[in-house]
Amino acid sequence: GLKSRSSQTKFARSLYDLLFDKDQLEARFVHFCQALGEIDAEKWTLATYFLFIFSPEEYMFMKPLVTQRAAEICAFELNYSPQPNWLTYRKLLMFAQHLKDELKELAPRDMIDVQSFIWCTGERP
Repeated sequence: GLKSRSSQTKFARSLYDLLFDKDQLEARFVHFCQALGEIDAEKWTLATYFLFIFSPEEYMFMKPLVTQRAAEICAFELNYSPQPNWLTYRKLLMFAQHLKDELKELAPRDMIDVQSFIWCTGERP
């Protein structure tokens, strides 16, 4: 997706907006996903990774298969779609916060700890 100069520019600008713009998260996320689609890189991992790394106390990373299995085990509806979208990401954030609350006795520090729990829960034996 980043082979052409125009794709690199589009990606860089949309990533900057995702991380630093003052608009609501929904608008920033939708814009970033649209930019990923335009450069043929629209994947959940890319759509969610940068927010997660930038602010792990607030945002979550989506590994689709593992996250879907963990949500199923926890009877949580993600409204999953293979194409990154705001509804599913919002539900992912809700799921992560729910898990963080449920795990409070284990004192998760941030969503990295929650992601680790999801990975262990959703990974196939």
